[in-house]
Amino acid sequence: MYVKAIDWIDIDNYEASVVISDGLFDIVCFSDDCSYKVGDIIDDDIKVLGVHDIFISEVNTETIISQSGFRYEIIGRYENNKLFLGEIIISIDSELVPKDISRGDYIHVCIDRFDLW
Repeated sequence: MYVKAIDWIDIDNYEASVVISDGLFDIVCFSDDCSYKVGDIIDDDIKVLGVHDIFISEVNTETIISQSGFRYEIIGRYENNKLFLGEIIISIDSELVPKDISRGDYIHVCIDRFDLW
C-alpha cells in the first residue's frame, strides 16, 4: 500500500488527511505528525479509532460499503487480529471481535477513523 494523496488539515502541526491505496481500494486516514509524501510505501498496519458493528458477513468479498469523511463501513477478511481489504492491512483489537468470528471469516465492520502513524 502507498500514499496516493495528502490533504493538509493543519500543515504547521503536521496534521493531514492521507489517502492510502493498494491500487484497488482507497481509504482516507488521519495522520498526526505526518511526514509522508505522495508515493511513499506504507509497511505498517493501519490503526483504527472507534470500531463497532462487527459481525460475520454473508458476502465473502472485500469491499467498501460506504464512506463519509473518515468513517467507513467495510467488509474484509479477518486473520490474526488483522482485517484485509485488498492489500490494505488494518489492525483490529481482538477484544472487540466477537468470539464466533474465526480466522479467514469475512466480517462487516464500521470504523469511525483510520489512523496512520
